[in-house]
Amino acid sequence: MLSFLNSIILFGLAAAAIPLLIHLLARRRLKKVYFSSLTFLKSMQKSQLRWLKIRQLLLLIVRTLIIIFLVLAFARPALRSRLRGVGAEAQTSAVVLLDDSYSMSRETKDGSLFELARGKAEELLELFGSGDEVAITTFSDGVDFKLPPLSSNKEALEGRLEELSLSHRTTDVVKALLDAVEVLEESANLNREIYLLTDLTKSGWRQRERLNLLEGENSSDRPVRLYLIPFRAPDLDNLSVGELDFGRQLVQVGKSFRLNGTVTNYTERRQDRRLVSLFLDGRRVAQNDVTLPAGGKTVIDFSLQVDSPGFHYGRLELEDDELLADNSCYFSFRIPEVTNVLVVGENPQVVRHIRWALNPGSDSRGPLRVKVAGPKDLPRENLPRYEVIILAGLSRIEPNVWEGLKRFAEAGGGLFFSLGSNPDLRFYNQRVAGPIFDVQIKGSIGRAGSKKRFFSWEEIDLSHPILSIYRDLQNQGKSAAFVSPKFYAYYQAKTSRTSRILGSLSNQDPILLEGRFENGGKALLLTSSFAESFSDVSMRSFFIPFMNRACEYLAQDLSAYFSEVRVGGEIQVELPSKVSEGEIVITRPDGERFFTSATLLPRRRIVSFGGTELPGIYRFSSSGEELDFRAVNVDLSESQPNLRSEEEIEKDLAFLKPTFLKSTSPIASAVKESRLGRELWQEALFLVLALMGIEMLLARIKV
Repeated sequence: MLSFLNSIILFGLAAAAIPLLIHLLARRRLKKVYFSSLTFLKSMQKSQLRWLKIRQLLLLIVRTLIIIFLVLAFARPALRSRLRGVGAEAQTSAVVLLDDSYSMSRETKDGSLFELARGKAEELLELFGSGDEVAITTFSDGVDFKLPPLSSNKEALEGRLEELSLSHRTTDVVKALLDAVEVLEESANLNREIYLLTDLTKSGWRQRERLNLLEGENSSDRPVRLYLIPFRAPDLDNLSVGELDFGRQLVQVGKSFRLNGTVTNYTERRQDRRLVSLFLDGRRVAQNDVTLPAGGKTVIDFSLQVDSPGFHYGRLELEDDELLADNSCYFSFRIPEVTNVLVVGENPQVVRHIRWALNPGSDSRGPLRVKVAGPKDLPRENLPRYEVIILAGLSRIEPNVWEGLKRFAEAGGGLFFSLGSNPDLRFYNQRVAGPIFDVQIKGSIGRAGSKKRFFSWEEIDLSHPILSIYRDLQNQGKSAAFVSPKFYAYYQAKTSRTSRILGSLSNQDPILLEGRFENGGKALLLTSSFAESFSDVSMRSFFIPFMNRACEYLAQDLSAYFSEVRVGGEIQVELPSKVSEGEIVITRPDGERFFTSATLLPRRRIVSFGGTELPGIYRFSSSGEELDFRAVNVDLSESQPNLRSEEEIEKDLAFLKPTFLKSTSPIASAVKESRLGRELWQEALFLVLALMGIEMLLARIKV
């Protein structure tokens, strides 16, 4: 649609009639007087008059067009689409979205991408007048507008822009656009604009299916115009480290364990001998170098040990490159100073063997502190004070006692079940075997008390932390490291696909299974008994290390070694029962402290913290006592160098008709042209000059 920015000048088009009036006046008829000397000229009239009339007509047309296009040039004609029908006079409401995800920290010769984007945002502010409303905010995987969201105070907007800084989050462009449109819907201004300053990282467009919501919110009577200003960095030198793996090991004081990490090369160049350091408890304890092919990844391995129980933390760290945010990966773990174990059984001999295996002589200074109780004592026990409870050969468990044990396990405690001589199979199948281990216990196999026939424990899961010690011994050439116990009787268990079998007998029936409680602890099930009439397990050298490692495993949360909490996620810490109702102190990696209180749930007390804006170690404490260490890491999807192309974005946002502006060029003229339409005054002046040249040529032609 053609419009004119200075439409009052169009009255000057009346001047286009001047050449026509002159032409008509020059043609007024005079009285004809023939004399003899005109006879010759009259004879030539027929041959020349035709060309004379054509030239006069052409000059008339050219001179008229000169005046018309000269007037049009001063009237500033502009081509507009329907989207650009509001005009320069209308006031504008605009939202400036500045990508603050950590990929914008990439360095260029002119500074980081974020600094360049902030400079361009300052330039954008000059576009808006006193009556315009603007909101400036950063966005990553969320948008946080300061109230009021739209402001006409230019000084306040400039101050807001100075406060903006990079985050360690990922990008979510779709959510940012949805929130921006929602803010603009509240504005009464006709011009509504969004300025999106981003590096177009592909991971930021993962929620493209939500764009249909954006299309529905963008009303047709006052459509939103979208301007994208992409900031791109050249092929930068960037590696990342992540995917830490402790290999499901039991971490013990004074014993070496291994830690693996994955290093990824995001460049198209080979990387030689890049240094990776391991920090533990604030000290560099090891370093290694890696060589990676272009676009490849490799696993780096470290061996380390700790000399004391309690909480420990660390990180793998790459040497500096052009994107620092993904150069560190944090972890934390805890080695219990003391593991309190409760042994409950009906057979005194079995209970005695287990207690001796875990703590010979009842040494109160050992890592395992064992208490023995009978089935009748179990209801009176304060279960939360223990980390592990061994239920050795109980016939059945009363419902109220079982509910207490279930709460204990769901809060993170460990349970070890072994069957006895007369178990209530209905109870075990309904409450234990089915829900926890996903098996069904059938009848007994073999004959208790008869040692003529036995079954051997032939298959063991050497990758499991409890049993991996035998794999290590075999690797050292000790082929007889695992000498199988003999089982004279056991209970057959029907397994399913999801059953976790740690050991099987010679006839493939499971003898040891692992299960998990919802939201919490682990459990083990021995489908036989420790009684001498059922097996010789308690008489074997296998028994002592097996029981100790089983208790250590049940007491430790191996999944917490490498935290899956990402920046911006929520940390939940379950408080031990010994913690009073006092205030909980949360210390961020930068030293800033937050104070909160626990949330009371039906079965436990938890502390939730969502202010994880920094990667690193978050410490939870109460009354000076450390309660937990939690690691938070960046989401490495933001490190991917893949960008979304302008063609893909135009296709996704076709209903917004996005306009791409160059980050390296002044944008004021481009935005003004988009608002007002494409002005044609320069083309009109060019036509005026061309027509004047044609007029001169026609006027000089002699007839």
